[in-house]
Amino acid sequence: MTIAERLLKLRNILGVTQERLAGFLSLNRSFLAQIEAGIRKPSPQTLMVLEKEVGISKKWLETGEGLIFADSEKALSVLKSKDKYSIEEIFYILSQVQNVYSFFKDFSVSKDIAIYVFEILSKFSLVSENELEKYKKAIKNESVAWGRLMDKMIAYITNYIVERDFDITEELKSELQKLIQDWGMYVFIAATMHEKKLVPLESIYIDLEVLKNFKQNKNALVEYEKQIPRGVFEAERIKLSFDGHFVLDFAGKGFIEFEKEKLFGFISTVLNIKNDEKKKMLDYEIFYTEYEKLANIKQKDITLSLSLKEFECLRECFKKIKENTKLWQWLQMCYIEKYGFM
Repeated sequence: MTIAERLLKLRNILGVTQERLAGFLSLNRSFLAQIEAGIRKPSPQTLMVLEKEVGISKKWLETGEGLIFADSEKALSVLKSKDKYSIEEIFYILSQVQNVYSFFKDFSVSKDIAIYVFEILSKFSLVSENELEKYKKAIKNESVAWGRLMDKMIAYITNYIVERDFDITEELKSELQKLIQDWGMYVFIAATMHEKKLVPLESIYIDLEVLKNFKQNKNALVEYEKQIPRGVFEAERIKLSFDGHFVLDFAGKGFIEFEKEKLFGFISTVLNIKNDEKKKMLDYEIFYTEYEKLANIKQKDITLSLSLKEFECLRECFKKIKENTKLWQWLQMCYIEKYGFM
């Protein structure tokens, strides 16, 4: 593929007209037409604008090598609203997914997703029979580290695409489209949230059926909320009450009211914070130290100090919320819709 062909492909990926892209690049439309026809060459400045403003990799534009996007957040702004992807976009998203499972082996993945990926490997003979048998046994084994397994299986798919110079069958491409729409983009969003320090990556819970429902039904959040029982979650003197909005009572020391969109991130941060660690999440700051035997929770100009016992009670209260699958999934979707660019 020539640089002219890559620029034309890029325009199709962005979903813009020749005139609009020319205007964005401060070029005459006829000049861009000549570039796409291979008559003229784009200047280094033009390629730099595409990398800086749109996040497109200058290396990919010049050589066709590497990933199509150089900036994950800008990539997400392009990819988030799509329901169909080019092979370059598929490869990029799968590469981001593989990165997640390479560095975070325990990142959550449900068994049905692992089986789905395994079925793709099997159906299209992407690995040897011996490897398939290994994966089959691993998936049957309930104690398997799903993240490690996913890392290896996605690596086989990305390597297969590269080895065939991105020329794969439409049938395989269709299966990968489904995988990305139902799950891959969600992992990508979670990783981007982690990069922005919005939520610890290990706290993201993935449920394939919930994702499908959320993608297909824009009223899913409202419908989920109707199913959430009102009530109180508590551990000793720590209480979190929900009656349309959330109020956290810190052992009679003070209250914090939470917007539903923020609570998932706050709970995840509290559950994952380690000793002598300070974490900031949106407009909350949490400091936990066993040496001083206290935990401070700060919101704007309000600081609440908890004993270690009270902080552990807070964690117990939050664990009960996490065990309430319906509530936990709803809180997660509220959070990701607002802060995860979904």
